[in-house]
Amino acid sequence: MKKIIILAISLIAMTSVFAQTSKPSVAIDELTYNSNIGTNWVTDLRNQIIAGFTGTGRVDVVDIRSIAGLPSAEADRHVHLKSANVGSLIKCHFNSLTGTSEVKDGKTSYNYKANYTLTLIDLNTGATKETKTYEALGFSTESSAASINDAMSDVPRNIRNFVDECFKLAGVVKSLDKIHPKKGVETMYVTIGTNEGIQVGQPLDIFVETDVAGEIITKQIKGTVKIKEVVSPTLSLASVSGKEAQAEILTYFENGKTIYVVSRPKTSFLDAMDSFLK
Repeated sequence: MKKIIILAISLIAMTSVFAQTSKPSVAIDELTYNSNIGTNWVTDLRNQIIAGFTGTGRVDVVDIRSIAGLPSAEADRHVHLKSANVGSLIKCHFNSLTGTSEVKDGKTSYNYKANYTLTLIDLNTGATKETKTYEALGFSTESSAASINDAMSDVPRNIRNFVDECFKLAGVVKSLDKIHPKKGVETMYVTIGTNEGIQVGQPLDIFVETDVAGEIITKQIKGTVKIKEVVSPTLSLASVSGKEAQAEILTYFENGKTIYVVSRPKTSFLDAMDSFLK
């Protein structure tokens, strides 16, 4: 039968993710930066980027400074990193560090923002997979330096979003847990666990491969699915909300359909609060 993929994701691509048994290894390169930015802030940004990637638990982070004998030529560096079993390289350019101060009622407040661009390079192909520019915002009533430090503390949140977009986790619904007699599935077990670094609160998109008018399509099920509990290296309990999703998941699962789950960036206010509380 002809296969039609109606979303920007295919089961072939998801299968390659399912086959992944270890976390991807990511090297953090030296930062490039505009000359008017103090080197101490460049160091702080790099440290925050490393802390951000490490804190996600989703990738194995390698500081490029720890790799002995690294060549200076870019192409040779890629080959050397690949031989050290590093799959991706993160490059960062510190674009700008700007701020303003305001005096109101005799008190001075400082607002600073750090603008930087992350580039993800696939060392297996040498291709650039993603480029994203972020702004980290800071505020203080103490000093400009305190405001910049506050901006730097905002960097790991951006890194979590970058990882969610570039290093997706995927699994399948293994079994149903709690079923409401009228609504449908309220909780279910999915095949993503501590091996992949999944965390409580991680939102998931849901897909199913089904037959529509004699053609196989990959359909997204509309609803909200979040990791409720990480149970084991390969299993997590996920909550399901939304009447359509609860009913459809139950119907598809009972009919023997494979239901896929794929991590997505935290985009809603509640998602952001989950990240903030962590």
